[in-house]
Amino acid sequence: MQLYEIRQKYKETKVIDVKTVIRTELQKNQKLNSLPDQAEIAITAGSRGIENITRILKETIAYLEENNYRPFIVPAMGSHGGATAEGQLEVLHHLGITEETFGVPIRSTMEAVHLGNTPENLPVYMDEHAYDADGVLIINRVKAHTAFTGKVESGLSKMVTVGLGKQKGASFVHAQGAGEMEHNIWEAARLAVANHLTKARIKLNDHRVLELKEGEENNNHGN
Repeated sequence: MQLYEIRQKYKETKVIDVKTVIRTELQKNQKLNSLPDQAEIAITAGSRGIENITRILKETIAYLEENNYRPFIVPAMGSHGGATAEGQLEVLHHLGITEETFGVPIRSTMEAVHLGNTPENLPVYMDEHAYDADGVLIINRVKAHTAFTGKVESGLSKMVTVGLGKQKGASFVHAQGAGEMEHNIWEAARLAVANHLTKARIKLNDHRVLELKEGEENNNHGN
């Protein structure tokens, strides 16, 4: 057996001004900023420790409220917290994420909506409260997974499929083992995002039709 000495060099870039970066990125999000006033926005909060998570959440909530949106937090952690709504609230509490801290509701449930099936017939689920929202902001760190490697590992796509999938989503994504995890996460995330975008467009169109009708009614009263 031969041993080799290796050196690994990490990127030295880091975010210094969290507030500015968050606001700049949110301002770039055209889909988010095209939502109507008073739209409900679900913000995910996971069970893994993320540096500056409370500050990130506070700045995100502040931006949304300043733009006349109604943000709320949803636990996005699959089956963690004992696979109960109360247990997931407790996990967030230990991370400093509470309604008192942020001044917005935390809507915790293990109920999940079946969005459809992937081409391999894998069922895809989404947290009931997130599904009912007008928009969903996924907040997570992106890192390597300990059980498999691929272009998609632990990050935003996994938060969508496993975190927001609750116990049902987590079970089905993991059911085929680590060898299929990347593929399952990728396909399930694509379906979930496409489904929610379609629903958001329908709700947005309904809102604009209602707004137009109200405007016409007001004009008729004025004549």
